[in-house]
Amino acid sequence: MATPAARLVAVQALLVLGGAIVLGRSFQLQVVQHARWEARARALRTESDSIDARRGTIFDRNGVPLAETQEAYRITLAKNEFTDSAKVVKLLLRLPGFSAERVAKAMAKRYPNFYDELSAEEIAPLRDMKGVHFDVVRRRVYPLEQLARPLLGRLDDKGRASGGVERMLDTVLTGTPGLAIYLRDVNNQVVKIPSSVTRAPVAGKDVYLTIDHALQGIVEGELRRAVAEYRAKGGDVVVLDVKSGELLASASLRTDTATGRLVPNLGALVEANEPGSTAKLFTAAAVLRERADTTPVSGEGGIWRVALPGGKSRSIEDVHAESGMLSLGETIKVSSNIGISKFGLRLTREQQFLALRDFGFGTPALLGIPGETTGSLRNPVDWDIPVLSQPSISQGYFYEASALQLATAYAAIANGGRLMAPSIVREVRDGGANTVRWRHTPTQVREAVTPEVAHQLMSYLRLATDTGGSGAKAQLDRATVVGKTGTAKVLVRGQYVTGVYRGSFAGLYPGEAPEVVVYVMIDRPSGMEFYGGLVAAPMVRNILQQSLASRTSPLNRPSIEAPLAARREAPLVVTTAGPIKQLAFPLAAPTEAPGATAAVPIVQGLPVREAIVALHRAGYQVQLAGRATGLARHTLPVGGDTLARARIVTLYADSIP
Repeated sequence: MATPAARLVAVQALLVLGGAIVLGRSFQLQVVQHARWEARARALRTESDSIDARRGTIFDRNGVPLAETQEAYRITLAKNEFTDSAKVVKLLLRLPGFSAERVAKAMAKRYPNFYDELSAEEIAPLRDMKGVHFDVVRRRVYPLEQLARPLLGRLDDKGRASGGVERMLDTVLTGTPGLAIYLRDVNNQVVKIPSSVTRAPVAGKDVYLTIDHALQGIVEGELRRAVAEYRAKGGDVVVLDVKSGELLASASLRTDTATGRLVPNLGALVEANEPGSTAKLFTAAAVLRERADTTPVSGEGGIWRVALPGGKSRSIEDVHAESGMLSLGETIKVSSNIGISKFGLRLTREQQFLALRDFGFGTPALLGIPGETTGSLRNPVDWDIPVLSQPSISQGYFYEASALQLATAYAAIANGGRLMAPSIVREVRDGGANTVRWRHTPTQVREAVTPEVAHQLMSYLRLATDTGGSGAKAQLDRATVVGKTGTAKVLVRGQYVTGVYRGSFAGLYPGEAPEVVVYVMIDRPSGMEFYGGLVAAPMVRNILQQSLASRTSPLNRPSIEAPLAARREAPLVVTTAGPIKQLAFPLAAPTEAPGATAAVPIVQGLPVREAIVALHRAGYQVQLAGRATGLARHTLPVGGDTLARARIVTLYADSIP
């Protein structure tokens, strides 16, 4: 039996051991695991939240905002911080939708929250009130509404970029989110206070596009008009700067098969079709660059039967029968299927393929827009019988290209044979600052043809738009346009359907020293007018006329920087009955008003954009007084008054109620 002394020692040992365990555990919790338990405690009494960064603004080439982020504010009240609660309530009651009953019900809570999205002007009186806090809510808006929307893309309900430039440059526009840590009170309610921000957000970068908003509006309006006039299924327009490769405007319309409605999309960039006769020029380019035989060929009276293996034959026909001999230039002028097929057969398959490849067909244009098509151009080893495939390719069939690819290829011819990479981004700047982080530099992809060959091809295009040429309807009264028409059969379920066509025209302006290429395609126009020279060439003329009449911009605002007109890299010598005059694109301000006069159109009640287009078609410049999204109220001079063309008409607009 243990003695009392032994028992006492045992008890003391147990006490020492227990104390050591407690001290050890305390050391473990307070020192070794301090960070872990502190973080756990912080997590229980705090809540972290990311702070969205302002998304960068997308501007056109002149600094006109096309997509921007606007801020709205939600109110949270901390009643324990109030110094004048009566005044806070009084100011709240002045806000739209804040009734006395609603405010009283909210004030009964410990931390009243209001989820209304209010503007900076609406909350301004509350900013200096203690206990009133604001949460910022950001919304993406498009000031020019539907202008260039397929190109711009959009943000979905969760703020994720979808399509267009928004998706293409999402990481550039997004910025870096900030971080806020909020405390919880005894009731586990989150208390949001301004000092909770531990890392401020960094705004996204601003992007300046190559698009000219004025020209884009003209292009979209003219495309809608032409598609409606010809009852077509859709169409494409691409306007490209010849020297730099900058995309100045692009628009597409397609018929929705489910609803039958015309819907804007990115067809000019993401869809490829057989180009038809517009591409005959590239066979001519191959003949010249390979120094193939250019001896004139017979027009065969409009019908040429080509013998095929197995005793079969194929007929190649011309709409405009030519019984005489056709030079290569005359073949392009009259758009002869027979002539270009014969010249194409003087090339090897490899020569024909490489020429098309060097003009960018079958390869990405590298604009960067999501979904951009490469088109299709089969390898020569996959071509079938040469006498069958080569004439088809010479006529613009058996391969596919987008409107952008065709515009880029024509720009190469106008640029001395130099194929330039297209671009839709002009500059990237720090958000809200003028620090330029990136600027577009024109990039030459390759030399598709020599300058000498390009010069010869330009002479062929002048023939095509001269009197008697297939593109004569593209000509302006006081300036020259050169280009080539196209009328392509349409494949439906693998078969060409009689009477179903796409009409196209690629125009270069000004003809003597091109600055821009305007490519137009009208998809399946109804009726007897389906040739490119009848449906597409006049549209190129209309686009150029309206652009020249607008000088620099349809909205002649002093705040806009000098746009495309300021870059007069290649002035045009215009042939007129009087003295020679220099023009640039768009038209620079004249030193004296032209003598021709006309009645100012009556545009009252029209949407502003339609009113602007109507005034431009009449030959006037437009200065807008009011919102670009409102309705036309009146003009000065008033509608019906006589005014010299190219003068300024001030358009007064009201906001849409």
